[in-house]
Amino acid sequence: GALEMRSQPARGSVFRLTLPRSAPGESSPAAIHRTALGALPAGKVLVIDDEPAIRDAMAAVLSTWGLGVMMAASGDEALAQLGKETPPDLIICDDRLKGGERGPDAIRRIIATLGYDIPALLITGDIEQDRMALAQASGYPVLNKPTPHGRLRATVGQMLRASAARA
Repeated sequence: GALEMRSQPARGSVFRLTLPRSAPGESSPAAIHRTALGALPAGKVLVIDDEPAIRDAMAAVLSTWGLGVMMAASGDEALAQLGKETPPDLIICDDRLKGGERGPDAIRRIIATLGYDIPALLITGDIEQDRMALAQASGYPVLNKPTPHGRLRATVGQMLRASAARA
């Protein structure tokens, strides 16, 4: 596309962005993401977070990227869903859940129940060095909240590709 700018000191600026029209059916958010950023491997992501707003936001983003999404507020809730749905290809889990549950523990319980390894990613809002060190010592990749969508997408794509290569 083309970007134009007009500016006058003490008056303001005007920006104009001109983009080509898309063909019918190519304007959905998922199609735009696939076109602009390249397609992600197909997959289903289990999101575990005790905050409903974060689960909903994560589900909206992942769905826009064309991924299937399961959501749970705790490790127990995630385990209860495993018998009802096809297992996930990736787990994204908050490091600290309600009731003192830690994300790495929830992930390990899920993997033990399934009987095979699933890639997992921890997300944390903790900024204290000792809490960050504990999360990083879990052996799972860690992203900090808020995580920019581009970084999350790159990490999710990399983990799904690695998972598919192992299968």
